[in-house]
Amino acid sequence: MKVIQTYWSAPAKFNNPDDLNGRNNGGWPSEFYHACSWALSNLKFKQFYPEIVLYTDKDGYDWLINKLGLEYSEVVCNLDCLSKYHPLLWALPKVYAYSQQNAPFIHADGDVFIWEKFNSTFEKSQLLVQNFEKNFAFYQTSLNQIEENFRDIPSLLMDEIRKKQTITAINAGVIGGQNYEFFKEYAAIAMDLVDKNTDQISKINIGMFNPVFEQLIFFLLAKQKRLEITPLCEGVKETFEQFLRVNDVPILTKYIHTIGVSKRKEFIYLEIEARLKYEFPEVYQRIRDTYFPGKKKEKASEKISVDQFDSYPDYPNTRVLLKKMKITICDSDKEKIENFMCELFEKEEFDKQQYLLMDIYQIEQATTKILLNQQDKVIPPLEETIKNRLDLVYNYNKSSFLGRTFSIDKERCVIQFIFHDFNENIDTTYLRQIAEGKTQIGMKKAPQLMLIKWIDNKIKYQILKDWDILLYYFEDSEISGNQIIDLIKSGQTPFEYESNDIEEDVFYFLIQNSLYYSHLNVCNG
Repeated sequence: MKVIQTYWSAPAKFNNPDDLNGRNNGGWPSEFYHACSWALSNLKFKQFYPEIVLYTDKDGYDWLINKLGLEYSEVVCNLDCLSKYHPLLWALPKVYAYSQQNAPFIHADGDVFIWEKFNSTFEKSQLLVQNFEKNFAFYQTSLNQIEENFRDIPSLLMDEIRKKQTITAINAGVIGGQNYEFFKEYAAIAMDLVDKNTDQISKINIGMFNPVFEQLIFFLLAKQKRLEITPLCEGVKETFEQFLRVNDVPILTKYIHTIGVSKRKEFIYLEIEARLKYEFPEVYQRIRDTYFPGKKKEKASEKISVDQFDSYPDYPNTRVLLKKMKITICDSDKEKIENFMCELFEKEEFDKQQYLLMDIYQIEQATTKILLNQQDKVIPPLEETIKNRLDLVYNYNKSSFLGRTFSIDKERCVIQFIFHDFNENIDTTYLRQIAEGKTQIGMKKAPQLMLIKWIDNKIKYQILKDWDILLYYFEDSEISGNQIIDLIKSGQTPFEYESNDIEEDVFYFLIQNSLYYSHLNVCNG
């Protein structure tokens, strides 16, 4: 099946580079990352679809073909005919390209990346899209602006405006199908809406208008004609988070769409760069040399600073509560405090103040331990962190990964039983207010597990719930994914499991907690 891509150069040159909703550099933080995106998208689709056609204008040809050296089966350089239109109408060249098709096709945006071929059912669909968009708020906002400012509105869109009901549209990250004739009619309606209201477009939010004429009109016309639309993915939220899991590629995720402002997030654009470098090193180096001739990309490592908690080794809030309880060791050295607490933990019954004392002490003790472990360690650049796990995510499949053993990373994580209902925004001030009785905190009916961890170069506190409770099993022993599966099947875990694919769920749990959150160490293999 033929894949087509569209690049109109006007939006990339028009917008303010600091506008997070703009299309300067395609929405990426620089032209270099924009180039990495187009190269990776082009190369990944070529792996599965030999026929890939580019629709562009003269400047787009100069950039993608002459400057970046990307290869397409065919390049149709006909988008200069759109130069009369407002450059923020970034969806218009796509709609125009759809109208030019005379055979089944799939159009893929330049920020869409695949690691497997689409299934045959999807490819054979009369109309195919990335996903449905149900009741996304910006559609109603844009329709209100259109109703207020446009003079000529097609009836199918006017009917939708008058309904004032839940709005359903589609997302065109990928779009196409066997019914290419439909696209000609749909494109004519969409472009006619633009043409008849050209002088009014500047009065509305043009960015929000693009999905209306590209994605909402598509859905409304298909609905009017009673044509079935096949989505690639179901149940997509307005955050599009399931399409942004670049760090899951390719071990868990095979389809990525770095939609909208996500391109400005560091972990997104560095992951895209890293994938291009890992999978297509020659193309990556050519692009790097184009933008940074003779320069190496380096980011200095930094030493971890623990100034934020440098008073923790003396158990400051444990001392406050001990003093309030009239326990005289509060002025003693920390070793005596530790010995006192060890004796307290050996008791069988406790009063309310003793429970609170144990909680505050455990939080301070765990925080101290982690901070001392991190003292003077070097923070590797994010690029290096990404690179270090690419071999794992590219070379291990589900079966081999489930066979490996894992254990808690004790230099970065401590799990404690906590009796009180702490919030997760713990700091010295919060603990001091609790110790002094200025902030009241309730007790839980049963103790809960708190994970105290070093992540993003700072201490964080997390109450473990549902699947995350499984981390407790890794604290004192090495356990494999297959052993966790057996535990869940035997009903020995503290939560009810209801899914049908236990291997997939355990696999995802281990990937997230070992490769991305660094809660677990990979011990063997």
